[in-house]
Amino acid sequence: MKLTLTLTMLSLALAACASVHPGEQAEPIGGDTIPGLKVSAQELSDPAEESFSMIALTFENQAPDWLKVEKVDVLIDEKYADKISVVVGDDLKSWASAMEARERLKKQNREAGQLGLTLGGVTLAAIGAASKNDGLMGAGLVGAAAGEGWALSDAVHNWYATAENPKAVPADYVTQPFSVPGKMFLRRWLLLNKPVGQHVTVLPIAVKLVDGRREILNVRLK
Repeated sequence: MKLTLTLTMLSLALAACASVHPGEQAEPIGGDTIPGLKVSAQELSDPAEESFSMIALTFENQAPDWLKVEKVDVLIDEKYADKISVVVGDDLKSWASAMEARERLKKQNREAGQLGLTLGGVTLAAIGAASKNDGLMGAGLVGAAAGEGWALSDAVHNWYATAENPKAVPADYVTQPFSVPGKMFLRRWLLLNKPVGQHVTVLPIAVKLVDGRREILNVRLK
């Protein structure tokens, strides 16, 4: 099943059953306990057919005070490090360019006036904004269908309009610092490079707050 179709079907399913955590909840396995922190993840791509894994991560703060996250580290086991890696920098731009080419090809078959944004479309728009590539940004915004809780289009537009020095990595990528207000949640996304057909089922992450506390969690993916 192709990525766009997968994302569209996922979006419809999530919209029909909205929840804070549409994915599998992560299990704390070490480090400091961060009160109120709940994390879940959901894979948005088809591991059987893609050489990447697009993952949506939800960070919920059930405590009354803000959680200020300095960084999130993806802890890939050394024995898999030569096959699985977090996509960042120029590789992320290259992936966005490749996705743009694929979306342009599919665009010919889309119905006029189709509405919404997929996470993949937002990704292209964000990378296009980072590189000040209006064509890439436009292509990303064309081929899309929204997922529950992913109101990212406004954020991308605002970032593009206000950033004097756009970053190479979108602000909503999981490697960027972020804050979660009390009793609220945020979505972040992650792209992994992996062999076609390999399914990442467990992904350990470390969430480090600005105050130095660091909790390690096992993120499970269906």
